[in-house]
Amino acid sequence: MYVSTASEHLLEFITRFEGEKAPGRFSQFEAEVTTEPGSALPISIRVTVDVTSATMGSPDLDEGISEPEWFDFSAYPQATFTSDHIRPAAGAGYLADGELRLKDVSRKLKLSFDWQLKGERAVMSGNTEVSRLDFNIGTGEWSDTTSIAETVLIRFSLSLAEKPQ
Repeated sequence: MYVSTASEHLLEFITRFEGEKAPGRFSQFEAEVTTEPGSALPISIRVTVDVTSATMGSPDLDEGISEPEWFDFSAYPQATFTSDHIRPAAGAGYLADGELRLKDVSRKLKLSFDWQLKGERAVMSGNTEVSRLDFNIGTGEWSDTTSIAETVLIRFSLSLAEKPQ
């Protein structure tokens, strides 16, 4: 099993506001990747995100995304992604079929990622896209996708340390 190290990870979300990129990130999360016994091939992923660590780099935006119309920090402080079905992708890398739970909504999600071993560490990076509306992110007046795009790109990069069994 491999676990993320807090100093070497990135989990960002990127949407578009009036056609321009609007990036944000989560600074606090934990990831565990279980590998096949006797090999280092990934077979399951568990990620727990501290949603309250979300930032978009502006005090006004950070306050806004904490509200019920957006992430609703007080009611839903955590999000999770789990996958027990990982397979090689066509060409290179891996695909994880899993479930994302955010704001008490669960949706199936395909996650594309690369997995490389570097000594006793593993490096994992990848991305996926989600519909913010599927998770009730940007409700009410913000549900119109004219100014804020519906699709959100999620990108990540992790350095994981092998955990003694």
